[in-house]
Amino acid sequence: YVVTVGFGTPKKELPLVFDTGSDLTWTQCEPCVKYCYQQTQPIFDPTASASYANISPGCSSSTCVYGIQYGDSSYSIGFFASETLTLTPKDKIHNFLFGCGQNNRGLFGLSAGLLGLGRDGISLVSQTAKKYNKLFSYCLPSSSSSIGYLTFGPTASSQSVKYTPFSTISGGGTSYYWVDITGIRVGGKKLSILASVFTNSGTIIDSGTVITRLPPDAYSPLRDTFKKRMKQYRTAPPLSILDTCYDLSKYSSVSVPKISFLFSGGVEVPLDIRGILYVNTISQVCLAFAGNREANDAAIFGNTQQLTLEVLYDGNQLALFGFSPTPLPLLALRVGSAGYVVTIGLGTPESNHSLIIDTGSDLTWLQCRPCAGSCYSQNEPIFDPSASKSYANISCDSLTCLSIISATGNLPGCSSTTCEYGIRYGDGSYSIGNLARETLALSKDKFDNFEFGCGQNNGGNFNGSAGLLGLGHNRISIISQTKQKYNKIFSMCLPSSTNSTGFLTFGSTSSQNVAYTPFSFDPRTFPYYGLEIEAISVGDKRLPIFPIVFLIAGTIIDSGTVITRLPPVAYVVLRDAFSVEMTQYPRAPALSILDTCYDFSNIISVTTPTISFFFRGGVEVPIDSSGIFYAKNRSQVCLAFAGNANPIDVAIFGSVQQKTIKVVYNVRQRKIGFAPKGCT
Repeated sequence: YVVTVGFGTPKKELPLVFDTGSDLTWTQCEPCVKYCYQQTQPIFDPTASASYANISPGCSSSTCVYGIQYGDSSYSIGFFASETLTLTPKDKIHNFLFGCGQNNRGLFGLSAGLLGLGRDGISLVSQTAKKYNKLFSYCLPSSSSSIGYLTFGPTASSQSVKYTPFSTISGGGTSYYWVDITGIRVGGKKLSILASVFTNSGTIIDSGTVITRLPPDAYSPLRDTFKKRMKQYRTAPPLSILDTCYDLSKYSSVSVPKISFLFSGGVEVPLDIRGILYVNTISQVCLAFAGNREANDAAIFGNTQQLTLEVLYDGNQLALFGFSPTPLPLLALRVGSAGYVVTIGLGTPESNHSLIIDTGSDLTWLQCRPCAGSCYSQNEPIFDPSASKSYANISCDSLTCLSIISATGNLPGCSSTTCEYGIRYGDGSYSIGNLARETLALSKDKFDNFEFGCGQNNGGNFNGSAGLLGLGHNRISIISQTKQKYNKIFSMCLPSSTNSTGFLTFGSTSSQNVAYTPFSFDPRTFPYYGLEIEAISVGDKRLPIFPIVFLIAGTIIDSGTVITRLPPVAYVVLRDAFSVEMTQYPRAPALSILDTCYDFSNIISVTTPTISFFFRGGVEVPIDSSGIFYAKNRSQVCLAFAGNANPIDVAIFGSVQQKTIKVVYNVRQRKIGFAPKGCT
């Protein structure tokens, strides 16, 4: 994990790997008397700085020489010196002691060196103790396309912050941050691990170690319990030190047991899914823990397990920041190969089914036995209506049957008094079957006589899911059918990657930081959720796009469309302004409809211009970094927007641009709310 700091006068910005397990801060320095590895930015030249000075406490040649070697045999040797360190434009540290490396080798990527955040006297934390009181916190970014932060000094307190004291066990020295693990839970049950297993080894928390290492007698019960709960999934070969791996390429959804770590002081830290599984590829997904060889080797709480946690250090205590669960019905939202997937319950007795969510569709349907026509392959057992006590077909003369055309675009059929529906989607996928009523379960809430499609002939790109959940605003949509309980309000947060989980929540939600824009009354956007774009900015500058460009086209917001589509004129202006801000990076070939791509394979730190959308009512929605780029791989990272072929084609605010944004649909009041970074 890399942060950018400034060295010298005038200031030179340098990206440094930050490490809570190291004390000395150092950077490569000219003239590289022995050897310097390749780095992205120019190597720091002390002769060009007015504030540089070597330290000479009686050492040979009047210059103090340092040398440091790390566990992976990387090393740095050079001159011990003082310099002006700039953390932010307002925070300058004069006479900061650091290493000016003249002989450096190892696994530092393309960074300029290392930022030491340990506890010893030479660390940045100790050198800035008078200014920041030995307080710092960080949040590690969850992927290479997102940004975390490193903060020095006091931060806003929260009721969710829980503190555990530093351990009195410090067998490996005072530089590390030692904590006391008191237990581990898997699936809510505490594992049978003797307390002495952790006290014999001691535990450090370290930002520089990727995978959490546990004593052998702690790792074995964790692994074995996890295996039992994952026995329904296909196993895969080990990956380096990770011996418990799975091939999840054939599954649209996976149920992963929760894992929590217990620390002294009664602190429980539930791990995010990204802290439980390490994904090499979708066909090799591994339990992200490893066992130490010896029982007395120090355990390490690594950075993979710290993802999505804010970690606070204050010299005496360690705080792990968590979030309180919502009391509203909340469904886990996952990325499937055909879209975003939630699991609902259906029938009596209840059975679970994974459905693709779609704000652009009204009818909820799923495949049903006996599949009179054809059923595509799905991961879960196909729903059998004959096994449910609460299932009933809808008759041909019912109001629901007569009005189904408004939801499907097709006239209903009739077979032996049973109403039949048929629906086809833009990509040629389809479902045909019986219109029926059944008991629907959303979390703990149940709805009798929920109207849905029981598909007997289904085909297309649904990739193992059981069907589709219609979140439109037609009378047959789930939003309308549950209006008495949820008042036609729902909200969602789309997960930023296949390794993370979002949410779909029904009912009123906290309005904090939510800015609302009214639905568009443009008939061309019906029956979708229409919006009115007023402007777009790149790098805080509004683009010269006439509002009529968006009015001619109209705009909808859609969870089922991946890439945002813009009118041709609007897209060209956006693309060109973005390209001007990115001229320092090498270009890459186009990717399908994405024509503005970059090669970041040799770049360690990328500065991306901000992009914001402005909707009617003065609502500004800044796009998260994960919504600006679409990455095939590091050598082909593309601007995640495309232009429509025709100026009158409807613009679409797609799912990529909605990542990390809490989107609130208040259908009753005809408005949509946005809360950037509101997905916690």
